[in-house]
Amino acid sequence: MADNIKIPDYRISWNGKSASDLVGEVSAIVVEDYEHGQADSIELTFQDVKKIWQGDWYPERGDIITLKIGYKDEPLLDCGTFELDEIQIDMPPDHLTVRARSAFASKKLKQANSVRYEKTTLREMASSIAGVHTLDFQFEGENVTFESITQYRESDLVFLRRLADLCGFILKITDKKLVLYARELIEDHPETVTLTRADVRRLSLRETSTAEIKTARSAFYDYRTNKVHEAVQSSAVKPLAPDESRIYDRAENPAHSIRYAKVGMRDADYRRTIGVITTLGNQELLAGINIKLKDYKQFDGLYFVEHARHEITGKERYETHLVVKRVKV
Repeated sequence: MADNIKIPDYRISWNGKSASDLVGEVSAIVVEDYEHGQADSIELTFQDVKKIWQGDWYPERGDIITLKIGYKDEPLLDCGTFELDEIQIDMPPDHLTVRARSAFASKKLKQANSVRYEKTTLREMASSIAGVHTLDFQFEGENVTFESITQYRESDLVFLRRLADLCGFILKITDKKLVLYARELIEDHPETVTLTRADVRRLSLRETSTAEIKTARSAFYDYRTNKVHEAVQSSAVKPLAPDESRIYDRAENPAHSIRYAKVGMRDADYRRTIGVITTLGNQELLAGINIKLKDYKQFDGLYFVEHARHEITGKERYETHLVVKRVKV
């Protein structure tokens, strides 16, 4: 039996140099992996009995850390490159904790800008911003055309998140790539992992009618004809509530109204069943994938992972925590 026990493992690089000396000092590792519009992050906790972290080894904000996690004698998951932005000391016993966020190719991604875009598309704007920050770019889904849209005192990251929410896209930015893909494509992606009761340590799923709506309505006013064109989208999950959501984002044309209504309705439907799942540490369980639940009867089906949290504590404990939403029975 002892031969089947998997031992957690990791590799840390600090400012481009292997940090193998830190192995005996690390008491906990947390990796936060988000799918939409939020930077990934890591948290490393070091025991400091010898007080070295409070002296010669004291880190600096802005240090660059790369991290890989997994199990001994198995391929490790490359978690990416991170920039240290927070240092915390606790005692007794003495521990030092550092927190770092995904290191984007350019800090300008977080700086406020004002830009007016004319006769452009979602894909063109996102591709242009990716190019400015030397990021690879990937786009999947139906493109959206704009006559005019303004980025006013917003960082490129906030502006892209606003566009993605408006048009029904998911935005993922790492230190290497900017990805935009349409939310409706989630349902077309097969499961990456199937989880049964034997795989799950803890599970909490909640089906709720809170914020449930029956229809979503968006309108477009055509000043040339002095007419209002409305688009209405009905729920696909037979909600109990008769409520209607009215979407007030400015639509430029009827196509925008139809898209905004669909986006609002889909987001509400996806929030009907949400939950948290904890499993033994599994590097395949990442934000942005679909998983399939099996042997849970009424709750069997396809779930989208919005957030994955990987935790390694000591030399033996490695768990993965997932925040999920149901997308298909």
